[in-house]
Amino acid sequence: MINSPFSIQWGSDIYAKVSAINLYGSSTESDAGNGAIILTNPDAPLSLQNLPDVTTGTTIGLTWI
Repeated sequence: MINSPFSIQWGSDIYAKVSAINLYGSSTESDAGNGAIILTNPDAPLSLQNLPDVTTGTTIGLTWI
């Protein structure tokens, strides 16, 4: 089964890089880490919002509670 909208197969390892942004600026980007495996449909995050100042063609800026 493919997980929409990213065409990721169920059971696939997920590698991600993370950076944080606050009033003082941006952190450095983390090394790619494997902290998740897609096993089931997750609950939706609460109050998920796009950060348009961060979002580009290759980066998604998000905030949530």
